[in-house]
Amino acid sequence: VGSHLDVVPADPKGWDKNPFKLIREDNKLYGRGTTDCLGHIAVLVDFFISLAEKRVPLKTTIVAVFIANEENSGFKGIGIDQLVEEGYLDELKAGPMFWIDAADSQPCIGTAGMLQWKIKATGKLFHSGLPHKGVNAIELGIDATNYIQTKFFQDFPKHPKEIDYNFATQSTFKTTQIHCSPGALNQLPSDCIIQGDVRLSPFYDIHDVKKKLAEYVNEINDNISILENSAIRGPHSKYILYDRNENNELVVVFKGKIELEWVYEGENGIACNITSNGHHALKQATETILGHVKPYSIGGSLPLVRQLQESGFDLQISGYGLSSRYHADNEYVDLNDLKNATKIIAEVS
Repeated sequence: VGSHLDVVPADPKGWDKNPFKLIREDNKLYGRGTTDCLGHIAVLVDFFISLAEKRVPLKTTIVAVFIANEENSGFKGIGIDQLVEEGYLDELKAGPMFWIDAADSQPCIGTAGMLQWKIKATGKLFHSGLPHKGVNAIELGIDATNYIQTKFFQDFPKHPKEIDYNFATQSTFKTTQIHCSPGALNQLPSDCIIQGDVRLSPFYDIHDVKKKLAEYVNEINDNISILENSAIRGPHSKYILYDRNENNELVVVFKGKIELEWVYEGENGIACNITSNGHHALKQATETILGHVKPYSIGGSLPLVRQLQESGFDLQISGYGLSSRYHADNEYVDLNDLKNATKIIAEVS
């Protein structure tokens, strides 16, 4: 059973309370990390202390794994990935691994994979009063992104297995940020950067997505005029500019361009084994303590832990904070949820 010790940053300006001090109000424990994931760490530490104090006879070995890095995947070699690589966890493959880093006190049976992308559209700067002599990089970037998004949903539709896993959303390709080269309001911008992410069903592979997106971009650059749509942009918004040469022949004088870059190389999602003994034990324990059980899947991702599953562990995921407070200002956890978490872990054990 394991969780992570690190937390995301907190800006005190957005908090009503000091995020760096544990504050209790009734059954609410406020502070950065109370839900993600220091509340889970506290539960597990208290659970192991209780086992030692009461000398509970165990039918199996229980091991706690606390990692120093989960929130920032840019730092390698100090998370669960390194422990697996160096073989420290090999002996645990004989039984289930319960990773406590979800929310809402129910088994989380699926998470999404994730990629982050950047598209650069290169146009031609010109006066906006003469749009036929320039290429508007904003329009080019938006149209290219729309083209890619349409193709993405065709090639990565809702997977049939997502129904069995109760996924709230299917795979998505979406824009989250846009920037353009500085200039006046009466200028067509020469450059536009559009960024976003892909959230991918665990039944697809991120390497297939990368390959497909590269194909989409090549299709665009090979024939960028496929993006032109006079019904939307009007008759003068073009991505290839022509002029006549000295022989009065029509020639290309400028062609817009699209470039794709991966901001984050990404990782695949997780589909827990819902037929394993570990999954049945977690479901039964949850129902015994809470009186109901409803496994769910999310479009968010859990960094690094997919590697556990690929390495042969029966990975099962749960969490006892509140999904509405993950990474949020005024983060808190309900003390009753943590008490029930201890009971569920004890029941599984």
